[in-house]
Amino acid sequence: MSISCRLVAGMLVCLASLCAGQSVDEVAAERVLGPHWKQVSRAAGMIFTGTVLRVRKQPPVPSSPIPAIEATLQVDHGIAGVRSGQVIRIRQWASAWPLRVPARGDRRALFFFYSPGSAGLTSLVGGPEGQVSIDIHGNLLNGRTTAALDRMRPPRSPRAVQPAPRPVSIAQLERAIRAAREGKD
Repeated sequence: MSISCRLVAGMLVCLASLCAGQSVDEVAAERVLGPHWKQVSRAAGMIFTGTVLRVRKQPPVPSSPIPAIEATLQVDHGIAGVRSGQVIRIRQWASAWPLRVPARGDRRALFFFYSPGSAGLTSLVGGPEGQVSIDIHGNLLNGRTTAALDRMRPPRSPRAVQPAPRPVSIAQLERAIRAAREGKD
């Protein structure tokens, strides 16, 4: 397929998604975050890309007898409720701390946290789905595992070649999140 044919085909896909009422950014957001991405975006009090610097258990205290985890996170890029460059502390019930979130600063992720409640605790919106890994190139990785996706796909013939999914940039997802939070559907 020539370059001009590929360009026309890509433009037709973009035009078709716009005609269907979804922007390219919204299609990308749904691919990475799932079908309820707008609700997750609107429910979150804090949305940002960042790195987990430290995680530690906090012993129960008389005012809050619930065992908690305190995570210190570096905000790389604030989207809602936090500023870029900020270091924040997240307190969450120990049993609610998702195992997917790295316990040390070797991986970046996009986080969707509820605003802290009256006890100062928060959690990821949608549980582990409120955190999406970011690859070394700064693109978002789909939260679903490859094995889970493989189980959903019909068996393919050895000759069939599936194109690799296009990477989704943080800027692309940020545009979709901001539009959803502003009520632009």
